Amino acid sequence: MTPAARCVAALGLAVRDLPVPLYRAGHAAALVPAAHGGGDLDLHGHPVPVLEVAAAADAGTVGWDLAAAAARLRTPGADAVAAAGDVDAAVVRALYRALARRFAPGAGPVRRLTGWEPALPGPWRHPADVAGSVACYLLGDVCGVPVVGAVARLDGDPRGYAALACDLGVPGAVAAALDGVRRALAVADLTRTDRNDHTDRADHADRGTRGDRGARGEDPTARGRAAPGAAGEVDLGGLRQDGADRAELGDLLRRHGLRPSARVLRAADDAALVQVRLDDGAPTPCRPGPPGRHADGDGQPGPWDEPDVPALRLTAPTQLSLAFAGSRVAAGRTYHEHSKVRAAFGTLPRVDIRDMGRPTRLLIGRAYRDFRHARLRYRLRPDPDLPVRGLRETILRRRSWTPMTGGSIDRAALAGVLHLTYGVTGAGATGDDVTLPLRATPAAGGLYAVDLFLLVERVEGVAPGLYYFHPAAGELQLVRSDVRLADLAGATGYGARVTQAAAVVVYVAALRRTQWKYWERGYRMALLDCGHLAQSVVLTANAAGLAAHPMVAFVDDDLNRLVGVDGVDDAALYLTLLGPAGTPARKENP
Repeated sequence: MTPAARCVAALGLAVRDLPVPLYRAGHAAALVPAAHGGGDLDLHGHPVPVLEVAAAADAGTVGWDLAAAAARLRTPGADAVAAAGDVDAAVVRALYRALARRFAPGAGPVRRLTGWEPALPGPWRHPADVAGSVACYLLGDVCGVPVVGAVARLDGDPRGYAALACDLGVPGAVAAALDGVRRALAVADLTRTDRNDHTDRADHADRGTRGDRGARGEDPTARGRAAPGAAGEVDLGGLRQDGADRAELGDLLRRHGLRPSARVLRAADDAALVQVRLDDGAPTPCRPGPPGRHADGDGQPGPWDEPDVPALRLTAPTQLSLAFAGSRVAAGRTYHEHSKVRAAFGTLPRVDIRDMGRPTRLLIGRAYRDFRHARLRYRLRPDPDLPVRGLRETILRRRSWTPMTGGSIDRAALAGVLHLTYGVTGAGATGDDVTLPLRATPAAGGLYAVDLFLLVERVEGVAPGLYYFHPAAGELQLVRSDVRLADLAGATGYGARVTQAAAVVVYVAALRRTQWKYWERGYRMALLDCGHLAQSVVLTANAAGLAAHPMVAFVDDDLNRLVGVDGVDDAALYLTLLGPAGTPARKENP
């Protein structure tokens, strides 16, 4: 748990992540009652009260903003409250918040900022990153502290989303204003979710008018002219870049006749919550916002009020963020990080098959197992006249839950499916003396790290049992004769469906085939290969008039034992049930 999250928990509340569209990179989260903070699945979908929303370019800022929001909710009369890793940083954040809320728009010229995009890292660097446009303005100052406003307009959305912020370093004010726009967008997303999912609360926007106004901003350039009194454009490079420390900011405010003071609400080694006061010690008042667009139509880029989430009384479905404890996927996240290809492929060994010796090239060309001494081996001779549907009809008619009759599959039809998906269909040269067998389905590096096993129950002319499909020999080789579909059914989540099949394709990864070349990325390559192969099997089987049901609901260790692999260097990844297709029911399953 982060220091900010501990602050929130100490105040009896919790944080839930909110989804952020890909085009709007960043982080967003909601402050919720503690009972809704666990992230466990609630299959009843009970709505969650949203007490506050925060959004920013980085998750750390979101956490501190919600910690401050929790303190405001728990401390009557508190407004200019901020949280940070230490008291000084929290005081500065709180003072900037207090100053921003005292700013009265329209008092001076509005000057559009230029040059701010390269000054800021992250997702707002280019306007195209928000599928629309972003503009930043220098609106004036409060007690010598610059005030910056940001407005985002999204393609296809008639509204604008605006926010303002203060900072002695103008880039810092720009970054904070853009985070405010992110928040306005997140609240708008949540508002739409609330309206769509809870129609009995569709009038909620009328109950939070200040927040509703805060979701709209007018870009002064959108109307074809600048605002009255505008002094053209200002290059960010000519403005102050650094922020302020607590002493400097306090001295500046005192020189302008204000008496800043701070009260520590909570302090620890790695977290602090503070409340600041200005003037004569009274709590800083909320800045009054102008009522909508100015009556004279002067094109000011406002109003700048923050969306008032408590006034909106938003609720959202429990799984709005598909939340779960990060510890439950820590291994997967670690694996994905370690399997990334870094700059210039520097994390992979340099491999060129043309530079390898002949024995190595021959070995790579034999990317299959071989049960040549099996008691039973069935030569598969695909029927060249096998009737198949066209591609368009096959795709449109494909359904995983297509009924299966429980009958048998023709051996020639099965041979056609296997040959057209994973049989050898050509050869590629690896040198003057060695050719590499090629197949219809792509595979990373031509290494073919996935093997096909078939658990046969009802295939004409083939005895029941577990077989290996040898792609080069074009035959089924018996692996075990003592297993049946009933043995597999108990290890899956759909036992009755499994027993309806005539045969089951088991995809088994030979991980060493890719890992020697791709190292950590080799596992990712094997998964991709399996997906390619499974789709080929499904489409080809459907084209041949069979039902093909992909399935991942199985107990890995049970399936590995059934096939006879260790689950480490060789592991079962996927299943596809095959059977004669029946007549679809009137209401199709997905």
